[in-house]
Amino acid sequence: MVGKRCEEMKITEEYLQELAKDNVKFAREILRFNPYPPQVKVLRACMSGKDVVICAGRQSGKSITLAADCVHYAFFNPEKNVIIVSPSQEQSNLFLRKVKQFIHKNKLLSASVVRETTEIVELSNNTEIRSLPSGQEGYTIRGHTAHRIYIDKSAHIKSRIVTDVIYPMGAHAGATIIQASTPHPTKRNHFWDAWNDPNAIKIYFSTEEIARYNKSTAKYLEKIRARTPPLRYAREYLAKFVSESNVVFSHSVLENAIDEKLEPLDSGDPRKTYVAGVDLGKHRSSTVLAIVQLGKPAKLVRLVVYRKTAYKQIARLIKAWTKRFNIIKVAVDQTGVGEAFIEDLTEKVECPVEGVKFTQQQKEKLIENLLAMLETGKLKLYYDRDLYDELYSYTFKITSSGIKYRGAQDDRVDALALAAWAAKHKHTVSPFIVGVEW
Repeated sequence: MVGKRCEEMKITEEYLQELAKDNVKFAREILRFNPYPPQVKVLRACMSGKDVVICAGRQSGKSITLAADCVHYAFFNPEKNVIIVSPSQEQSNLFLRKVKQFIHKNKLLSASVVRETTEIVELSNNTEIRSLPSGQEGYTIRGHTAHRIYIDKSAHIKSRIVTDVIYPMGAHAGATIIQASTPHPTKRNHFWDAWNDPNAIKIYFSTEEIARYNKSTAKYLEKIRARTPPLRYAREYLAKFVSESNVVFSHSVLENAIDEKLEPLDSGDPRKTYVAGVDLGKHRSSTVLAIVQLGKPAKLVRLVVYRKTAYKQIARLIKAWTKRFNIIKVAVDQTGVGEAFIEDLTEKVECPVEGVKFTQQQKEKLIENLLAMLETGKLKLYYDRDLYDELYSYTFKITSSGIKYRGAQDDRVDALALAAWAAKHKHTVSPFIVGVEW
C-alpha cells in the first residue's frame, strides 16, 4: 500500500527509505518543520530506541518537536499503538492536534489516515495514535498497551499514575518512553528520577536558548522576565530544578494544604463566619484581599487582586465584601499608610479592623503562624497558581537581628498571612510588637 501511494505521489522507494532512517530530514522535507538545534537533538534522540527525558522551558517547542517524531514513528512502523498522555484530556488533544496538522500538510500522509476523531488517528498501516488524560487518579486510562509513549508535561502528572499506570502500558511491548516537561516545584518525583536514570537519554534546553533563534520568543521572554518571580522563572523558563534549601513553604507543605474540592466563592454561607486579610498595594504592587472561612479546618474561600486602585476605593470594595461574607474581623497591613486608611475602613465596615505593622518581628510571627496552620492542616487552600508560586518563591534569610522573610512578589502571601492571623485572634486584639521596620 505504501509503495503504491509513493508511486502515485511520485516519491521513490529509495527516498522513502532515507526518510525512515532520518526523522530530521522527514520533519524538514515532508512536514515542513525546520527544527532549531536543540530540537534536532530531541529528534535524533527519539531515533535511538532508548527512553528519552527532555527537561526544557515553557514555549520552547517541546510538544511540536515530539509531535513531528510521533508522525514519523507512526508512518514508518506498522501495527503499533502510540499513546500520548498529558495531565488533562484537553492537553493531550492539543498534542494530537499538532500531529494532525503535520499529517494534513502532506498528501501522502493525509491519504494514509483511515480514521480520525478528537482523540484517535488511525493509519492505513494499522498504527493507531491515541491521546489520553492522566486525570487525578489514572483509573480511566488503565488497560492500554503501547509500543511508544509520549508523556507531555510529565512532571505535572502525579508520580503514582506515571509509575503505576503509564509505565506499565509499555511493559509488554517493550515501549520506548519519551517524556518532556518543565521541572515541578520539587526534585522528589518521577520526572526527577527519570532525569537521573543513567539508561535514558537526557536533553536540556531553556526557553532563552530557543529565543536565540526566534525573535518572537525573545520578545515574549522580555515581558515574562519582568513580571515573573525569580524562582518561578528559573523553573518554568530556564527549566532548572530549583533547590528548596531556603524556601519557607515547601512543595510538600503546599501539596498537602491544597484541597482539590475547594473553589473560590463569590459570596459566603450565611451559617458560616469569615475573617479577611488585606495587603495594601504600595508603589507598583497590587492590593490583595484574602477571605478565610473559620472552622476546623479554616479554608481560603476568596482571593481578590486590585491593581492601581486608590485606597478610598479599596475601602468601599472591602465594605462590599464584608456584606457578601459574614466577616467578623479584618486584619490590614498598616505599614506605610498610617492611621487614615484604618480609620476610614473602620467607619465603613461593621466588624473590627486591626492594623498590623510589618516590623521584622511581627513579620516573623505572621509567617510562622501561616506556616504552622498549613503544616498542621488547620488551613486549607484552593489552587491558585499565582498564590502557589508566591508561596513557593517565599524565602528566608537568617540575620543577626533574626529571620528575614522575603518574596519577589508577596502581596498574596501577606494577605493570606494576615487572614490566618485574624483567624487565630478572631475574638481578641492581637499584641502589637515594635521592632525593626520590614
